[in-house]
Amino acid sequence: MMDEIEIIYKHYEDTFSIVSEREKKRDLLFLIVIGFLGLLLIQLMYSLALSDAVDNISIMGIALNLSEVPLPVLVSTTWTFFVLFLIRYYQVTIHIDKQYNYLHKLEKQLSELLSSSQSISRESSDYLTNKYHWFRHWVWIFYTGICPSIVIIAILWSLRLEYLTNSIPIYHKIYDSVLGTIGIISVVLYLIGQWLEK
Repeated sequence: MMDEIEIIYKHYEDTFSIVSEREKKRDLLFLIVIGFLGLLLIQLMYSLALSDAVDNISIMGIALNLSEVPLPVLVSTTWTFFVLFLIRYYQVTIHIDKQYNYLHKLEKQLSELLSSSQSISRESSDYLTNKYHWFRHWVWIFYTGICPSIVIIAILWSLRLEYLTNSIPIYHKIYDSVLGTIGIISVVLYLIGQWLEK
């Protein structure tokens, strides 16, 4: 029968493996979110040039003739996917943060069960050294402050561009405004969680 240390360490390894997989998913979601936001801005700023430059695209084996799809439909579809992926990105990010706190507790528990000369600190005390201290803080500020702020500004800019585009009907503008508002609320709630909640 496994002793307490082996059981906790096995659980620690399983949890760490899950967190690693979630990190890969988070990184991919981040790129997808930025891609959709960029596509949205391109659609709104260069709609005529985009339709002239790209006739056909294929997404997951489905061929689309962009010249036959109205701009409002493309824009609203992009807004929809952007917001869905944005919310999913923050869900995964928050889950990873919670799991890291849990991993730190498991490491502390394992270290206490081991002799004083041994410790498990892959994710806590060994990581929190002074080496690369400033760069780690800069990256954290970038991903939890600067980047979300840029996303909010880009959403507001996209909504403004859309309202200035006469070829987009009002019902599309209302739908897209609701999605943009949901996106902003999601980012703001994430920022509150990162910076204000203890």
